[in-house]
Amino acid sequence: MYEIDLRKIDLNLLVVFETLMQERSVTKAAQQLSRTQSAISHALERLRQQLGDPLLVRQGGEMVPSPFAEHLMGQVHPLLRQMAQALTAPEVFDPATSTRTFRIAMRDFLAGLFPDLVHLVQTQAPLVKLEWVQAQNDAFASLTDGSLDALLGPTPMPTPAGIERVPVGGLGWACFMHEHHPARAGWGPAAWAQWPHVQVGVSDPVRNPVAQAASAVGLERNVAVSVPLFSAVPAVLANSNLLATLPQAVMRDQLQFWSLVELPAPFAIDPIEHALYSARRLTGDTGQVWFKQRVHEALRPFFA
Repeated sequence: MYEIDLRKIDLNLLVVFETLMQERSVTKAAQQLSRTQSAISHALERLRQQLGDPLLVRQGGEMVPSPFAEHLMGQVHPLLRQMAQALTAPEVFDPATSTRTFRIAMRDFLAGLFPDLVHLVQTQAPLVKLEWVQAQNDAFASLTDGSLDALLGPTPMPTPAGIERVPVGGLGWACFMHEHHPARAGWGPAAWAQWPHVQVGVSDPVRNPVAQAASAVGLERNVAVSVPLFSAVPAVLANSNLLATLPQAVMRDQLQFWSLVELPAPFAIDPIEHALYSARRLTGDTGQVWFKQRVHEALRPFFA
């Protein structure tokens, strides 16, 4: 058996071959393919020459396949079906019936927006599943391979090729404490610097904006307690005289439950600019488009 040069094989010849194998007639194949009989005969002859086999030979009133043609038909038929399926545009995403799972990665200080996202998704797509995963160092790789649909993160992150970044706005800052905290009476830069703080230990490569802003006005934060998660802060504040300077989104829906109050930051702090990251190769995926639209809707109350 000699090796076939695939560059010389015309896919249309295989389509003609498949139809001839089904119809066993040049006339019927021509009718089926809306071509002339001579065009079908010419295509068959070209394929015979390229494959070095008679393929179909007329005997009596029909064309009889050779053993190689029978073998070839078993291989060509599923290949042509697969190619047709691969070249067919995917079905448009239907929120009402889809059972797809969408995964979004974000930090825990954005936990307040997740219930809004769940509500939006469940209202429009009751069978869709939603997963919130912690943002990891390999998040961009997960976006690229499709195991992650979206990443909500700060814009200073370097974005590799193949990743789309859409700015969503900045998170403003505020100070938080329990409602009977003594600092409320004379709130200002001096009180902020006087009272001890709880800080979330964040290992981001971006410099801490609170420390940077405080230093710019000659202040230093007295950090007495450090916790690993933003979700730990409300309970700490409720049971101590500690202060916390955090993005406002962290405490959304937490103030009333823990009897906490929000006061403006006593000096200017640059907002934390964020963006929604996704894979560029999936920008035409109608499900991805729908999901990212829901994420943007959930983000609006949080970002300026």
